[in-house]
Amino acid sequence: MADLEIFRKTLGSMGVNCYILVNHDTDECIVFDPGDEAGVLKEIFQSPAFQLKAIFLTHGHFDHIGAVQELKNTFQVPIYASKEEDDQVLGNAEVNLSMEDRSLYRRMNGCGMDRKSISSEPRSPVF
Repeated sequence: MADLEIFRKTLGSMGVNCYILVNHDTDECIVFDPGDEAGVLKEIFQSPAFQLKAIFLTHGHFDHIGAVQELKNTFQVPIYASKEEDDQVLGNAEVNLSMEDRSLYRRMNGCGMDRKSISSEPRSPVF
């Protein structure tokens, strides 16, 4: 059985929980909901004991996606989200509340980001 451990980081002005699942046997990890403070997270993932392999999003609101682009650009890892979130939330700045001229979806596509959708029911309501 793999030696797994979960770490919780509370990030940003919203105090959103970000989780890091690390496999101590391989020193590989995945991050869930990197909502803010990309610099703090990048410092963690630059450690040989925390090699980032993927980003998972429970949903696409701004407080859960704030550090995604910077982490993706730095570590070149895939991003996973439910198909519903990908289609309905990540691509709509008004819905994900980022209120930017360009939504995360468009920025991800424009940067050649490797997004992967997971078929499942959304974990949060879609406005």
